[in-house]
Amino acid sequence: MGVYNGLYEKYSKNYDNAKGIPFDACLSVMDIDMNWKGNCFVTTGSCTPSNENVSSHYKFYYTIVYRANDVINNIDIVPEMGDSEKAQLKAECKFLRAWAYFI
Repeated sequence: MGVYNGLYEKYSKNYDNAKGIPFDACLSVMDIDMNWKGNCFVTTGSCTPSNENVSSHYKFYYTIVYRANDVINNIDIVPEMGDSEKAQLKAECKFLRAWAYFI
């Protein structure tokens, strides 16, 4: 749940916040007529190394990687979980980790 919770924080809960929007700004399907384009640090050109939004953007994705790695490395020691459920959760975490690296 911790891995998925990170996604909620960025893509649902804070989507109206400028920090939650850059993912859409980087896609080819971005609608540049959206009213948020003036608030996004990617589309306004204020994306600099010293910008806090840049570091928080990367921190988000590496938090997903860290949490996914934690599950992958420790799920085998959970005694009350079946092997098929462990395999499914490992696969989900591997996908989310790969997605976070890709973005």
